[in-house]
Amino acid sequence: LHIRGGDGRLPGGPVCEWDWRKLSGELHSFKTGKVSYVMTMVGTGIAWQVGSLGIIGLTLTVSSLFSNVISTVGLPIVPVLAIFVFQDKMDGVKLMALLLSLWGFASYVYQQYLDSGKKSTSGFAFERTKEGNNCVDC
Repeated sequence: LHIRGGDGRLPGGPVCEWDWRKLSGELHSFKTGKVSYVMTMVGTGIAWQVGSLGIIGLTLTVSSLFSNVISTVGLPIVPVLAIFVFQDKMDGVKLMALLLSLWGFASYVYQQYLDSGKKSTSGFAFERTKEGNNCVDC
């Protein structure tokens, strides 16, 4: 199930670059076995598709800014989980990514808090009146 155009190009990359021949070597050299390698690849593909569908849903129902904020907050989750699950080491890049994403999320939440006092009582920038649509913030 390909939702976005970019997702459809991802499997085509190794084929165009002739890297598909290297996949057999990766399969055989995977430390935890062939089944684990295949399950990792299938799980990664499914997770990307579910994530893409979720981001598209957030964009269509809420806003593109909110979906971007959620994507940014989600980026350091995988390295942090790798630290706990796989006993990976926390280096400066992972720490900086975590701090920057949390800072961005806090900034978004704070700006929403500031904007909530400026909006109308209904919570929307446009209110429907008997005369038609009137811009409250204009």
